[in-house]
Amino acid sequence: MSKFLRLPWADKCRLLSAALWLVGIRVLLPVVPFCGIPKLLFFLTKLGRKTSASYAGSSGAGVHALESIVWSIKVAAGRIPWTTCLPQALVAHLLLSRAGYPARLHLGVAKSADAEFGAHAWVDNCGSVVIGGIDSGRSYTTILTIASLPTHELSAAPTR
Repeated sequence: MSKFLRLPWADKCRLLSAALWLVGIRVLLPVVPFCGIPKLLFFLTKLGRKTSASYAGSSGAGVHALESIVWSIKVAAGRIPWTTCLPQALVAHLLLSRAGYPARLHLGVAKSADAEFGAHAWVDNCGSVVIGGIDSGRSYTTILTIASLPTHELSAAPTR
């Protein structure tokens, strides 16, 4: 708790936001069908997207903001039970998209040498994996990829 209290105000807010989103997504996962995940992400992203947010590219401030979002998710996930790769990836996709960063959520499957089935979720930003491990894309066969929509597409997308 003392570490949290020493954090700058912006980091505290980011960390609390990540924790709340992780808990919320974790609660929703058992009741949302697999095919509803892209719709849920689109709805939640559109709901809170800052219209003035713009992708900061490779500038120092943009990289710091992206890293700060990812940091907050990883730290919060380490303290909330049952936050596996899927809730972390969903929250990363959501928060990065809402901040204006291009993000792609990948869901993949793999079969090990001893015929064990495995599934994994990860998120990349401009081709670099930011949540879910650096080798995720290489060891799993992608079965679904969900890309974030640019700001102009989100504001013009029809609501149903």
